[in-house]
Amino acid sequence: MKLDDFEYMGKSEISVVSRKYLGVFKKIDSVNNEAYNFRDVKVVNLSGLSNIKLKTEMRKAAYKVLDDYPDASFYVVGSDYTKVHKLFLGSRHLRSMEIHAYKYKNQ
Repeated sequence: MKLDDFEYMGKSEISVVSRKYLGVFKKIDSVNNEAYNFRDVKVVNLSGLSNIKLKTEMRKAAYKVLDDYPDASFYVVGSDYTKVHKLFLGSRHLRSMEIHAYKYKNQ
């Protein structure tokens, strides 16, 4: 397999904003810039050339990649960014990822 055998489809950015209190209790505020509803959760396992191991909160945001590029053969994580804002007895976390989508070219 060569790089010419793949077609780049595009990239998608996913994000999760959460809070953590006392280092134990965690609450998700938003997923992909939408208010998080714990009753309606979509969880996705992405695959690539090797297994992509996303944390649980990022697996809840990965549905956006499948909605944007449903015909992709595999996915590659381009960047992973975490911003932590310290609060009294807790912290606020913003985590975002860029995921690139590829598919095999038809010969």
